[in-house]
Amino acid sequence: MKSAILWLVGGICTGSGIALAATGGFGMANGPTATVFSTLGYDGLDNLQIHSQGVTALVLFITGVALLAGANAGAWKQTNGY
Repeated sequence: MKSAILWLVGGICTGSGIALAATGGFGMANGPTATVFSTLGYDGLDNLQIHSQGVTALVLFITGVALLAGANAGAWKQTNGY
């Protein structure tokens, strides 16, 4: 039961982190990222910033991956090695 909870919480944290990062976690100070790239090209990469939502996204993603790795570490014991 403990590993099932770890799987669920880890998956929710990882998915939430990816969703937060994709919906505004990273951006440009000059405007929307797509329009800045269209004017600056790839020279605009140094203007990429991590917003507070991006920091939260990174923390959730790293926490989720750690929980999933912890849940997977003992999974072989439940299957008797298979």
